[in-house]
Amino acid sequence: MKYPLKISKNILSLVLATGLFISTGSVAQDYNVENPNNRPVPRKTTPAARPVEPQTAAPEKSSVSSPSDYLRHSLTLAFGQSYLFGDFSDLGEEKVIIDLFYHYRASYIFQFQLNIHSHEFNMNGQSIRLSSANAAIKAKLYDFDSFAPYVFGGLGLYWPEAERFLSSTLTNTDSNTSMGLNGGAGMDLFLNQKFATGFMLHYHLPFRAKYDNQPSLSGHYMKLLVTLTYSFM
Repeated sequence: MKYPLKISKNILSLVLATGLFISTGSVAQDYNVENPNNRPVPRKTTPAARPVEPQTAAPEKSSVSSPSDYLRHSLTLAFGQSYLFGDFSDLGEEKVIIDLFYHYRASYIFQFQLNIHSHEFNMNGQSIRLSSANAAIKAKLYDFDSFAPYVFGGLGLYWPEAERFLSSTLTNTDSNTSMGLNGGAGMDLFLNQKFATGFMLHYHLPFRAKYDNQPSLSGHYMKLLVTLTYSFM
């Protein structure tokens, strides 16, 4: 019978055609149109990403240098040496005194300052009491870290009251009100958000006080003070 043989030839032809198709497809994959010689093409390598260095934030300005910028009110307790001049120096000796100040911060630079004091000085049986309520404008010059120098100046009311010898008689003068000038300079060192310490030079120049049937009284005085300030609200 010739049919089996014919079928075998057909199967053989189909197998050969399938093998040729697979072989042709494999060659086509290896053949590159842009590289007809089929030479190996070097791979394109992407540069490695540079490591991102962590950015450090710029240092913030220290808030300790001006804590009272956010606190409007402050009280200052001051103590130090007083110095008398003019008629005042003939009636009393210099001594250590205590002063009280109130400040209200109106802006970053300017403050309103109020000072109240009353001091009595004695010498050789005579005495003089210097009382005052004075106001000034305080201006900060600049900030250097926690350090802030300042100047101030203003007007005040003064009540000099003396006990002195007139014609060998110890005589009391009446309390007479007079205006006067005050001014000075100082420096603050801020310790934290609420407390500061520093130094102050405070000068007072009361105008001449005149009395009936008594000589007038004139003089001026100065204080060198250590300050401790508490800020609030």
